[in-house]
Amino acid sequence: MIKPNEYYENQSWILFYLNQKPIFTEQDGDYNALAIMDVATGLIHGMQMEPLKKVISEFEARLLLKQTEEKANGLPVSIYLASNLETHSIASAARSMNIKVVPKSYNEIYPIIAEAVSGFAMHVSA
Repeated sequence: MIKPNEYYENQSWILFYLNQKPIFTEQDGDYNALAIMDVATGLIHGMQMEPLKKVISEFEARLLLKQTEEKANGLPVSIYLASNLETHSIASAARSMNIKVVPKSYNEIYPIIAEAVSGFAMHVSA
């Protein structure tokens, strides 16, 4: 189990979907909201809308990680990838940036991301 109080800021990030159901748009189709959260602080440093039927490319993954690095003022030692993600390109991009990739089941990370997921659901449904 991941315990945020055992981490220091920017030591580890979690990559996950903020949404539990696809986000519907009339013009552009359905999306997922991909987010990167710092384990220790619970702050979301990166987010990207991803078309539901498209897997994020390695270029897009690297861009998301670089944008997150800028906001977080550095790269983490490791990144936890939620098991409900298509992670090949993300894992490859992270490894190329010398970030250790750690797959985790959604149930293992949910206690940490639950507040962000529920807050996002309230925001999107409003």
